Amino acid sequence: MSKKKYIEAINYYKLAEDKLVKIEDEIEKAEFYYHLAISYYHIDQHFFSLAYAEKALTVFREYDDYAHRTVSSEMILGANKLDLFRYEAAYKHYEHALHISKTKGISNSEGKAYHNLGILYKRRNMLSEAEDCFRNALLIDEYANTYNGLKAIYNLTHVLYKSGHIEEAREWFKKGVNRAEKEGDKEYLAKFTLVNTLYDEYNESVLADSLDTLEQMGLWNDVAVLTLEVGCYFKKSDDIKNTAKFLEKCIHARDQILKMTEELK
Repeated sequence: MSKKKYIEAINYYKLAEDKLVKIEDEIEKAEFYYHLAISYYHIDQHFFSLAYAEKALTVFREYDDYAHRTVSSEMILGANKLDLFRYEAAYKHYEHALHISKTKGISNSEGKAYHNLGILYKRRNMLSEAEDCFRNALLIDEYANTYNGLKAIYNLTHVLYKSGHIEEAREWFKKGVNRAEKEGDKEYLAKFTLVNTLYDEYNESVLADSLDTLEQMGLWNDVAVLTLEVGCYFKKSDDIKNTAKFLEKCIHARDQILKMTEELK
């Protein structure tokens, strides 16, 4: 799963599930449900993901020592509902996660909750609110210094570019690229490059290379989201050729997501 090979991960998890009945430890079972929920989420199998996340949450919230997992389960529920356009339900999960994180003093989880709220606002094109949430996440050192902190820098950069705050977006872009290069993160290096070339220094070949990188990594959900945005960007300038080109790429990416699910044994 950490290598983003979600289909393989799920197939192994399903093998493990056959043996789960022999496990008496409720926390061990909840951990299994939680990780399976994440894997299903990443291949857009939202109803499977919701079912496993609910099972995990039912167990974790009974144990004070696992408040961090309660928060994480709330957030995976929120992420699924966000993708299903159930915005108010997603917001409640994220707000609950943020409340628990602050109450229990779980700084890293608080950062994640702010970040996920930022994603919700970003999806709804509420860019000012999204910007505030990403900034709040990055103010928390325990969060900002993790891999997820790089995600928040990318999303803040993206929002600033979309909002027309080009100068500040460039500053965060440089910070993000330097960090992605230092950590050897090809995914986010491609994403930073893509939003920069789209909103600031357009270069057709750079845009194509960034998308190729994400495709080669099998990150079809990201490709679908970003090609849709690129297509809409060109539509605003009445560039019909590029609009059609990138919307076709979006359709192709969504087809690949469907094909991925066929690989489940």
